[in-house]
Amino acid sequence: MYNMPMLEALTIQGFYQNQEERNVLAFLDTHFNHLFHISIQQSRSISDGNEQHDAQSLTFDFKREADQGIALVIADSEDAITFPKNYDEKASFLLSLARELTLFYHKQIAHLDYYPFQVKSYSPSGDLVYDNYGFDGSFFSFHTDKDQKLEPWIQEQLKAASNHRLTMSVPAASFDQILMQDYQGLYAKDGTFHGVLSQIVDLKPLLETYLKESGQALVGWSDTTSGASISNGDFDDF
Repeated sequence: MYNMPMLEALTIQGFYQNQEERNVLAFLDTHFNHLFHISIQQSRSISDGNEQHDAQSLTFDFKREADQGIALVIADSEDAITFPKNYDEKASFLLSLARELTLFYHKQIAHLDYYPFQVKSYSPSGDLVYDNYGFDGSFFSFHTDKDQKLEPWIQEQLKAASNHRLTMSVPAASFDQILMQDYQGLYAKDGTFHGVLSQIVDLKPLLETYLKESGQALVGWSDTTSGASISNGDFDDF
């Protein structure tokens, strides 16, 4: 049986000083539990909202200034996410919040900004939430419009496939590469669909390693459809 890739939730320390802040942390812990497990605790210092936390820990805290409202600070970010009144009923805010939190999550689990090939993450509704702007196989790579959605047919095929995966070849700008576009559906442990990860993969070094270790070789990169040929001499006597 195929085991679906699971998102591993990050552990976050969430600090609050009043009930409104505690409610926000509880809301995040409930509705984004596929990304985070939030340890909710009261701030040690009531007089100083800018207390120092464990530098090795990921934290959710709040800016506490006059007329600031509920402003969530994620880790060491200089920016804050301001929660409007009735935030749990505002679809546009929730979409923006999901994008911010998903982007934060992916930045923590890997340094994807430095990955040489393109990596994208899409929300369950197909909205683009992350793009590292890596090489996509074309001569002129371009930045994706943030409003661009994942093609519906791709998401439909991912959900229908037993392994929730779709892979397609990409015309390469160089003969030194064999590029593939790989789409993977992302699922929590309870089977809930949480979006799609898309990435460009150069198959050539992987294939070269496999063929070297298995004692085989391809008869020319230009004729990969003919399959691998045996090069270890095992069949020389036949």
